[in-house]
Formats: sequence, C-alpha cells, structure tokens
Amino acid sequence: MKLNVYSVFDSKAGAYIPPFFMQNDGVARRSFGDAANDVNHNFCAHAEDYTLFRLGTFDDATGVIELEDTHLSLGVAIEYMTPLEVSE
Repeated sequence: MKLNVYSVFDSKAGAYIPPFFMQNDGVARRSFGDAANDVNHNFCAHAEDYTLFRLGTFDDATGVIELEDTHLSLGVAIEYMTPLEVSE
C-alpha cells in the first residue's frame, strides 16, 4: 500500500517536524485541523507559524520513499482554525 508522506514546517524554527504518513490529503488535513483547533497544541497557539506539506509517497511493500519535486503546501494552521462558539 502506498501512503503519502507529510510534514509540518515551523516558520519560526525554520525547520520541518519529523514526517508522518497518511492515506491521502483529506486524512492529513483532518489531522492537522484537529491539532490546529486543540488549545493545548502549539499548532493552535502559534497557528500562523505552521504549514502542512505533502512531501511524497511511501510504499510499505518495498520500503521505498519517493519525494515529489516540489513540496505541496496544504495550508497554514490558521486557515484550519474554526471559531469557538460562545455561549451566552
């Protein structure tokens, strides 16, 4: 099975976090969005600093990682944040 390889770039650190693997962009976006909306996560606290990228693919049958020529940006954490509902 081929999985996509993703990483989040921290613009303040100027570095990528260790990569992770997901079935597709939709699942990766959901996971990233969950972290961006978790008040206990750095992605939420500094949402403008973190960008999700797809780096390539990983084939678990062969162990081969193929990187894309250009990292594909899937958005900045702040774009994934949903407004908190305020109860009166």
